[in-house]
Amino acid sequence: MKYKQIFNSGVTFQQFYDTAQDRYKNYANNAIRNYLNLERYLEKVSSITSKFNILAIGENWCIDSIINIPVVHWLEKNNENIKLKVIDTDSYSKFMPNEKVITPTFIIMNQEYQEIGKWVQYPKRIIDVVESKDQVRVIVEKRRYRQGEYIVDTLKEVLDILINYRNNIYLGRRK
Repeated sequence: MKYKQIFNSGVTFQQFYDTAQDRYKNYANNAIRNYLNLERYLEKVSSITSKFNILAIGENWCIDSIINIPVVHWLEKNNENIKLKVIDTDSYSKFMPNEKVITPTFIIMNQEYQEIGKWVQYPKRIIDVVESKDQVRVIVEKRRYRQGEYIVDTLKEVLDILINYRNNIYLGRRK
């Protein structure tokens, strides 16, 4: 049960946030200010009755981590069945020396600490823009992303993993 040990070695979102430099906290604060955009998903979030553990592998100097980890923190704040821990890449690599990770990576686990899904670095919308290679569009969209405008996309993608897992259990098709 390596994931359980890794999860338990992680820190809370507040501890992660508190150790960030002010310039990085500003990115997190932009995401947090956009929490109101997440409110329309409260019913979907409260429909999650299974227990989940989410291990965020991130760095407090990584803009992508500091933008997206607050989204999972919002999930945790709004559903007691969701627990979040954050671990940096060096600490993670001590447990998993052969695994390369991009920050942030969310390892989403059931209550037995079995991985049920992963979310990596960007919401799909940003991945699509980057892959388009339209540099003007990449610059514009990444600026909006860094201002926390796409945290809803991150939320929806993480919720999809949680809800799809829940639905597969209800249908007897455990992954």
